[in-house]
Amino acid sequence: MKTLISEQPSLASLPQRFGWACVTAIFWMAWIYLWLPLLTLAFWLLGIFAYGDFIGSGAAHRLAEVGRLALVYSCVILVMGGGLLLWHGSNSFDFIM
Repeated sequence: MKTLISEQPSLASLPQRFGWACVTAIFWMAWIYLWLPLLTLAFWLLGIFAYGDFIGSGAAHRLAEVGRLALVYSCVILVMGGGLLLWHGSNSFDFIM
């Protein structure tokens, strides 16, 4: 019985191993990139970054604007979702009668 290449990587050619190593590295970088906002928030909450740079650059004011914008977006999402739920309810109510 032949063994699988995944069980013995030495059976794969050098270009195949190099290619899959590059693909794996790219996906690990993408995975880490997706976690960066959460890591940044955690570091910021732990006080690892300098507060002087944050406060002095006006970023605190921009953060408040982002908070207000997030509130507006949340309200829009709730209104639109509620509208869809009401529409679904009216459609299912007509179907029952």
